[in-house]
Amino acid sequence: MPQINPSQFSGIAVDKVLNIGAYQVKDKGKLYEVRGNNAEFAIWKTFSGYSLKLSDIEELLTNGKTSTKKPLISKNKKKFQDILQLNENKKLQFHYEN
Repeated sequence: MPQINPSQFSGIAVDKVLNIGAYQVKDKGKLYEVRGNNAEFAIWKTFSGYSLKLSDIEELLTNGKTSTKKPLISKNKKKFQDILQLNENKKLQFHYEN
C-alpha cells in the first residue's frame, strides 16, 4: 500500500489541521488556532451570533476580510449583516470603510 505524505496536500484537513496559504489552522473546539507568517492567534468560531465556517476562515486569511455575513446579532438582539475582517492585531472585527 502506498504511503501518503500529508505535507503534500494544501487545504486538506489532516488531524483537524488545515493549511491555508502560509497558515496552519487547528480546530480547538470553540476556536480556531492559527499559526504562520510569524504570528500565532485565535479566531473564535462564534462572532456576534454568527458561526464561522472553515470557508470564512479561508476568506479571512486569504483576503483579510469575508464577504457579507448574516445574520449577525447585535448587543440589542437585532439582526444585521456586515463584513468581518482581521485587524492589525489579528482580532476579528466588523469591516469599517474609511
